[in-house]
Amino acid sequence: MPAEHRETQGLRLLPVLFREYPRQVSLISLFLVLAGLAEGVGIATVMPLINAVAGEPGAEASRLSVFVTDFMVWVGMSPSLGNMLVLIVAGMVLKTALVLLTMMQVATAMSFVSTNLRFRLLNALLLARWSYFVRLSSGDVANAVTSEVNGAGSVFWGATNLCTMTIQVAVYLVLASLVSWTVTIFAVAAGIVMFILLNWLVRQSRKAGEMAKSSYGSLMRRLVDGLAGIKSIKAMAAEDRLEPLLRTDNDGLYRASRLQLMSKEALTNIQEPLIIIFLAVGLFATTRYQVAPFDQLVVMALLFQRMLSRLGRLQAGYQQLMYAQSFYNSLSSKTAKAVSEREIFGNLAVPVSWQTIQAQNVTFRYDDDALVLDDVNLTIPAGKVTVIFGSSGSGKSTFADLLMGLQWPVKGEILIDEQTLRDVDVREWRKDIGYVPQDLFLFNDTVLSNVTLGDTTIEMERVEEALRDSGAEVFVNALRDGVNTFVGERGSSLSGGQRQRLAIARALVRRPRLLILDEPTTALDPATEAEICETLSRLSKRVTVLAISHQSAVAEIADIVYEFAGGRVTAVERASPHRVGTAS
Repeated sequence: MPAEHRETQGLRLLPVLFREYPRQVSLISLFLVLAGLAEGVGIATVMPLINAVAGEPGAEASRLSVFVTDFMVWVGMSPSLGNMLVLIVAGMVLKTALVLLTMMQVATAMSFVSTNLRFRLLNALLLARWSYFVRLSSGDVANAVTSEVNGAGSVFWGATNLCTMTIQVAVYLVLASLVSWTVTIFAVAAGIVMFILLNWLVRQSRKAGEMAKSSYGSLMRRLVDGLAGIKSIKAMAAEDRLEPLLRTDNDGLYRASRLQLMSKEALTNIQEPLIIIFLAVGLFATTRYQVAPFDQLVVMALLFQRMLSRLGRLQAGYQQLMYAQSFYNSLSSKTAKAVSEREIFGNLAVPVSWQTIQAQNVTFRYDDDALVLDDVNLTIPAGKVTVIFGSSGSGKSTFADLLMGLQWPVKGEILIDEQTLRDVDVREWRKDIGYVPQDLFLFNDTVLSNVTLGDTTIEMERVEEALRDSGAEVFVNALRDGVNTFVGERGSSLSGGQRQRLAIARALVRRPRLLILDEPTTALDPATEAEICETLSRLSKRVTVLAISHQSAVAEIADIVYEFAGGRVTAVERASPHRVGTAS
């Protein structure tokens, strides 16, 4: 990206933020305008106050002094010393109260913006198609909903601070112009010089933001992947392989944080002596050349100091905006990508009482890779146990994804009776499905929460029924706290067979009509495998079962066995008991 484009990109965020959050911006702007006016009244009253104290004739007063005096008379206040002091104090107190309200609104708005950005991303992810998740990094998602959301939320603070100081500077410019155009022009020139001299610190903040965003993303990806495989890593004493990678990313965060803090503090601390220098030069020039009388000189010094101070804070707000823009742009890009991958559903109803699921000439490949499924034709009858049997890589799991509408054939159709799956409401179709994946996953929560997935509308009777039907009832009742027992990270406190039964209970608790199990007995001992097969055979009396396996024990309980090899159906065997036969 060209340097000049990067320098102005932060400002391009302003209309985007104001368009997306009009209520927050409107309230903040209103408070700021009122605060600026209140402060302006307080400062403007200083000049006639000096005249009143010094006893100078009103004819020598500036336009600002005359304007304030006329205003006091118009509102029914005599331009006395006491009333002027009251007006100054009232203006400053009102300004302070309004600024406090503004900052409270800014804090509320920042929290709202961060929460809204996080929800938009999560909502877009939940509605995205499965093919998008296949390419998605868990670490990228974790990074987006933590560091990127926090960084992007601070964009609103930077933008608000920018607008706050712009409004206050505008008020000071108006007041200064009513006193002396010469001094006003000098103040504007001093502000421009200060901006130019310190702009390199703003560029450093943008650089720090890009470094922080990159390092956060890399660290989170490595950490999530590393924790997922930490058992294997520790079992092979391979921590020293992961540690240098994490250290590199952590060092990148250290450098980014140091650069940001140093540039921020440098901007704040260099501004102060520059303001003093400009103020000293201005006072020397106005005094030496008698540009303005004493009362105007005092007010101009006050306005000059405040104006440059606000210009400095304006630049600080821009610095924060530049730092945060990398996070905001990255988060917005991820959200837009997820939105573009939104899943599209048909609008036809699922057949109320379907009898068969058919694959007609189904062909599938991932992107431009070789064919995974090649002209597959098969029928899954309702109320039967159908087994798709074959070695790893033969396309079995991919076929299950097609049945659930998670992937779509590049040729051919999946039919529910005579209705193509593309035309039905796939979400409604999935409500008829209970799914047990090959890679079992349990939350670090209670048995109950894992079975219901936190759905409090599911009655306890249905949970008990699902546990009983899955064969999990006995061991769950034996746990210390029964269904309220925590199962540990990924179910680590349970055996493989127990985790498998809980996964089946989760699939059954919503009383599906189709139960799909991907490798239900993999890595189980023969006795546990036999128990799971018996459970599936018993379930087939109430639900259509589709089991995907390369274990012959599962094929033994089937009513129909389809053998897959190389993405094609190479054999079909019917009638129980079965053994896989030759192609028919």
